[in-house]
Amino acid sequence: MRLCTNNQVSVRKEGSADPALAVATDTWEYGWQWRAACRGEDAGLFFPPAHVEPKEARLTRERKAKIICSTCPVRMECLDYALRIREAHGVWGGLNELERRVLLRERLQPDAERLRLVGES
Repeated sequence: MRLCTNNQVSVRKEGSADPALAVATDTWEYGWQWRAACRGEDAGLFFPPAHVEPKEARLTRERKAKIICSTCPVRMECLDYALRIREAHGVWGGLNELERRVLLRERLQPDAERLRLVGES
């Protein structure tokens, strides 16, 4: 199964006339993607090109993607998914790769600090 930000889904499921419908109805985990604001948008806004991208072009592309994310009814589900699977590429839930890494580090920091303090007791 392959799921893309722009929700072009490619699924092989025996006996299913409409593979996309099978994913939407049989797989709860991916159901939120059908309601995403990015559905049908150009995936190139959400993911970097294969070639080197100048900083200004990257910032412009990410800004456009984040505007779409800001109107999304499933933004938090998208971000949670990207954080959970440690998605390394693209804009998910309104955050780029670096912003997600910082968020993950901040979430893990209190646990690391708590463990350090417990070890000193």
